[in-house]
Amino acid sequence: IVVGAAGDLVFNPSSLTVTPGTTLRFDFLGLNHTLTQSSFAHPCSNASIFDTGFQQHNPYNESGAFIVDYLVESDRPEWFYCAQTIPISHCHSGMIFSINPAGKH
Repeated sequence: IVVGAAGDLVFNPSSLTVTPGTTLRFDFLGLNHTLTQSSFAHPCSNASIFDTGFQQHNPYNESGAFIVDYLVESDRPEWFYCAQTIPISHCHSGMIFSINPAGKH
């Protein structure tokens, strides 16, 4: 999953349906983003479950420089966003990601 390529405030793709045991690989590009777990009800609030923090600063937009793997352990829906707020809120600009959005609730 490409995160913030060329300064775009998106996860690409923005949603995936996968089976438990699948490892997702996030490739962080374009400045500094996070992968922060939230909830459907509060998409831009940290659920304190999973958060990469701001460790993926990639000002040269180099693919493969900052990779984060995430193991999907359930078929339940999971929701994530980018917690960056400088110069604007990335989440409120649409930088969200979901795993199994139509899964078992």
